Amino acid sequence: MTARGYSLAYSQPIAMGLVTIFVMLGVGMWMLYKGVGADQMLWYRLFFWVVWFAIVLFGGYRIISSARAIIVHAGDEIEFVGWLRRQRLTAQDIRSVRVTSGRQSQVVVLHAGGTIYLAGAINDFHQFLTELKQANPGVEFVGC
Repeated sequence: MTARGYSLAYSQPIAMGLVTIFVMLGVGMWMLYKGVGADQMLWYRLFFWVVWFAIVLFGGYRIISSARAIIVHAGDEIEFVGWLRRQRLTAQDIRSVRVTSGRQSQVVVLHAGGTIYLAGAINDFHQFLTELKQANPGVEFVGC
């Protein structure tokens, strides 16, 4: 593989996603503080707020843990860079690359040690896939 970097094509959706998560978290905290729904039963309010915050925190975690750049190093080593961590793999470790279906499609990289989600569209991604296929003929592409 050619040593090179690939980055997000559009960073605005990621920024908007983070802003949305912070607004939802702030609104939830404000509503909790003001006692919205205080006339409801305690178990119902507790269930609602646990589900609300779980959804918001999961969305925030998914945004900041997704890879926002791919760096290809010499020796067919590939590094996926996110805000929380960097994960370095060899091309042989990657088993499949698939695009999830639905309204909010996302690229998912399955490798020997787990799963990596990409934060959005990556510049020259098809070139990366072509070079990955040359380095690892056993990799499977689904929906790419």
